[in-house]
Amino acid sequence: MMMSTDNNDDDKRGSHGPEEDATTILCSEWMPLNPESLVAAPCLLEQTLCQPSDDVQNPRLAKDPLYAQAVLDAWKQDEQESEHIWQTEWCHCRYYSFQNDDGDDETKKNGSKTPLYGHLVRRQAPTVLMGSSSTLKAATTTTTTTPSATKAPGIILFHTGAGPHDLFLLYKAAALVNHPWRTTKDGDDDENDDDHWAAPPPVVLVADTLSDDTGWAWDSNHRSRYNQERDQLLAPLPSPQQQQGGNHYHRSLLRQRVLAAIRTIQNSSLPMMVDANRLAVLGWCFGGHPVMEVAKLQSPSIRAMATFHGVFDGTLFRQEDNNTSTNNPEVASTQTKLDQPLPPPEVLICHGDQDPFVSSESLEGVLALLQVDLAYHRTSLLQLAGAKHGFTNPAQDYNDNPAFQYHAPAAHKAWRQTLNMLQRTLFPPYS
Repeated sequence: MMMSTDNNDDDKRGSHGPEEDATTILCSEWMPLNPESLVAAPCLLEQTLCQPSDDVQNPRLAKDPLYAQAVLDAWKQDEQESEHIWQTEWCHCRYYSFQNDDGDDETKKNGSKTPLYGHLVRRQAPTVLMGSSSTLKAATTTTTTTPSATKAPGIILFHTGAGPHDLFLLYKAAALVNHPWRTTKDGDDDENDDDHWAAPPPVVLVADTLSDDTGWAWDSNHRSRYNQERDQLLAPLPSPQQQQGGNHYHRSLLRQRVLAAIRTIQNSSLPMMVDANRLAVLGWCFGGHPVMEVAKLQSPSIRAMATFHGVFDGTLFRQEDNNTSTNNPEVASTQTKLDQPLPPPEVLICHGDQDPFVSSESLEGVLALLQVDLAYHRTSLLQLAGAKHGFTNPAQDYNDNPAFQYHAPAAHKAWRQTLNMLQRTLFPPYS
């Protein structure tokens, strides 16, 4: 991996550099990630997190101070209620998608590339301070792992219409890497704590689909730019099968961005070991679209998918019967050889029944896509009574649009079921 703190951007549609390969990542230094490291005092919220920025290393992270404060308060509460100390670090990263992303590396080099701007989040190694009153609590963050657990799973987060530089997504990434994941020996009683081992925490990528370098998606003055990017991402393009009379469509540009995110989290040169075959993707609001594009890939490397108040308009593009992961070149570039067959990937759709942006027709259509057209996943729909759009984010209580509202019971239930799904699929019993 190429490590860099250089803020000079490549051209948005520049040529593929001679010293870069399809998985080049430009990553800044690792920094502590917690509410205190992000803002020193409440009076600094606006100037620290909410101002327009032209600095790639310091993007805008929140809509306004009310948004920022609501997320930070929820973050602090989760930290305080945890049984162990949260120790999180992050870095900004720049990675690339390629116009010819369904070809080999040589084909990619002959196409144009687009820089994408995300964040990598991981758990810090625990530090026990000798003689400190925090020693006992810090000791609960033991890194003891199973003898065979040498790699961590990877989780990709897909953003809302606010873009990848969202304080809320950093909060959820921190929650994921600090969750007490456990695994057991195959055949042992799950209730026997002696048979439980602490599992290596996941590495999380907050992925970018907009090529948003500075958090411009937050700015209301850039709504027309966002709408243009969104329309391009969601434009369905016919595949060669469809051009020959079939019915297979996919969203070419969105798929390029999705494949770039998968390759990035799988990158073997990252400074942490990620198991390329234990991946999950989560998406909020607009992030429902890339999650469905991942589902269409039918990759055995993706073990779990979840959407939260995801929107799915226009995603109902049937797959060809023979477009499976075994003969799909796009999937082949994002997976490694599996030692043994795996159970079907799980999909969890968390939907508020008062969400005006998700019609019953589009929801039924997505379920048909997953259960009938693809017939590859184990799909669950979690219907949440009384929940509106944005129900997972406490900052939505300050949204003037009545279609949005935080719903604590729905948010907690959706998150709990997601954690249970990730526990089953990313941390299975070892032999």
